Amino acid sequence: MELADGGRFGDTLFGGQVIEAARELLQQSEQTDDSLPLGEFFERREDMGGGRLRLILDGDSDVCVAVISDEGEMADVEFCVPFSGGGRSPKVRQALLDLCRAIRDENASNPLD
Repeated sequence: MELADGGRFGDTLFGGQVIEAARELLQQSEQTDDSLPLGEFFERREDMGGGRLRLILDGDSDVCVAVISDEGEMADVEFCVPFSGGGRSPKVRQALLDLCRAIRDENASNPLD
């Protein structure tokens, strides 16, 4: 796309980010057709106690991770979609999406009370 000054959109900083984000999303969609729903918890109790690991994809598809103790105390972190609101850890975010799938599958095949 050519800009009014004769430059190309893809050569600008913002244009490069938009194109890179589009490539990343296309690559992710080609890698798996196992999409995850937004707003659904993926939660699993730990093996040795009553603590829990909880992940959720928020409305922006950011992955939010919470570790919840037996007493209900919680610490959480968030990993954002690349190029929108942060996204400085795309490999970590992808691994967390895989963790969501693993928790979903474990809960289906080996549910814990």
